[in-house]
Parts: sequence; C-alpha cells; structure tokens
Amino acid sequence: MNTQPPAEKNTPKNHSHTVSAPHGVLAMLWTTDIKPIEQEIGLTIQEAAVEIAEQHGLKVRIASFSPEGPLPDFVLNGEVDGVLVQGSVPSETIVEHLKNLPVVWLLTKGQNNWADRVQPDNYEIGHVCCEHLIQHGHRQIACVTSAYSTDTPAYYERAAAFARCANKHGVPVHFLDETSEHDFPPEERHIRLAERLLALKPSMTGLFIANDNVASLISTLTERGIRIGKDLFIICSNREYAKLCSPDLHLTIVDIHAEIIGREAIKQLLWRMAHRDAPTAVCKRIHARLIDSHEFNKKT
Repeated sequence: MNTQPPAEKNTPKNHSHTVSAPHGVLAMLWTTDIKPIEQEIGLTIQEAAVEIAEQHGLKVRIASFSPEGPLPDFVLNGEVDGVLVQGSVPSETIVEHLKNLPVVWLLTKGQNNWADRVQPDNYEIGHVCCEHLIQHGHRQIACVTSAYSTDTPAYYERAAAFARCANKHGVPVHFLDETSEHDFPPEERHIRLAERLLALKPSMTGLFIANDNVASLISTLTERGIRIGKDLFIICSNREYAKLCSPDLHLTIVDIHAEIIGREAIKQLLWRMAHRDAPTAVCKRIHARLIDSHEFNKKT
C-alpha cells in the first residue's frame, strides 16, 4: 500500500559545508497555541531532530512561547546558532528578531515567505489519496476539510489536490467544510458533520478526511451503524490522529514521516547556518505514504 519511498524535494544537494556554531546550541520552539495532537507530531519530529543534532555535536534546547511574545530569553540573548519553529505565525516583533537567525519552520502551519521550511508534500498527499480511492473502485467519494487559513493551509492544499485528481478522472467529489459548523459547540460539530455525510445521496463509499477531525467523526459514524472498511472506506491523516481511533477499525492512514521531517529539518538548518546570505527561502517537501491501520497497530 506504500506510495513512493520518502524523499525530499527542492532540497539543496550539497551538505559538505562548514557550519559556524560558536554556541553549539540549536533551539526548537513551539508556539503555545498548538493542539495536543500537533504536540504529538512535534515530539516525533523533536526526537529525530535531537538525534541528528547530537551527531553533529550540537545540543538542542526546547522551549515554547506565545505567538504574541516574548521569545525565550536564551533566544533573545543570542545564545543559539539556529532555530526550528513549529506553530502559528508570531507577532511582527518576534518575526523581526527571528529574521536575524537561521530559521527552519516545521510543517505547514504558520506559513511565511522568509524562513526555510520542511513539511509534508500536501498536494501529493491529496493526489495519492484520491488515486487510491478511485483505483479501489470508489466513484461516490467525499472529502472533509476546512477553509483556507494560515493556521490550516495543509487541509486546503490536500483537498485542492484531491479535487484536481478526481476531476481528471471525471469523478465528482462532495466536499464537507468543517468550518461551517464552527458556530456550534465543539461536541456538536462532528455530529452535524456526520449527519451531512450520511444525508448525501447516493451514499458515499469512499471518504478522505483531510483535516484533524478524525476520531470524533469516525466514532459518530460507527454509532450510526456505519461499518468502517465495508460500508465506508476511509483514508485519514495523519497517523497520530488515527491513534485516537479504535484499533479494531480498518482505516487507511497517511503517514507523513514525522521522523524524516525532523532529520531533514536539522540538515536544512545546518545548510542555512552555512548559507545565511542565500536570498531564497527553501522548502523541502517530504513524501508521505499510505499504510493500513492494522499494519500500523501491529507496530505501535
């Protein structure tokens, strides 16, 4: 079920450079508003990043900060040689300070055009998920997503690619925008979303959940008598979200290779530390893969 093997795109090829790191310290920063599930992805990235940094004789200091500021003192005082960041777009004051340092942003949230970035290839994910459903004979397909925002661009990118792929095959897609349910209490949103999905006629046989509304939506569908994997074939992203679902369910899961993102983020940061004057921000897009939930649960 795997897609093509993980690799990066738009990557500087030459890593044989001399890195100046007088402090021997890198920072990994999280904004305080990221969700617990994003923290879990971040922890996987963090473990891989620390391992690679240590191989280069560098320590990684980990801290969080509010998007409004301030940054941690050790960053403000210039006690680091480079910074990894995961989270929302911070204030202009913080951005101006970070611009003085080599910075690599993690994942897609908090998009900007001034820092290097390592992220999943979200357009590829949407395309691969659509192809997978169509190749398995599904012609009544739906996609759960959210409206575009700088905090959730990945959802939009995946859904957009999913739509283009379906259009290429002449297969209609029913889009369910979770944003339209935000006027309702959180505990009601997934119920309303499930009801909208089940009201579609003819009934959907394939569903791609492009956002993080996985466990609650799937739980509601099973409560309504839907047999996941039989009545409805579901692809969900990411594997960290799927951990919240019952291990008995048969799902297809997007694995964004968080470990590879962590390793490549350190490599990209080292490159930026050696090429601080390179004018163009670099974006590495990491290939994802599809895995069977039963295969995944055996390994976790």
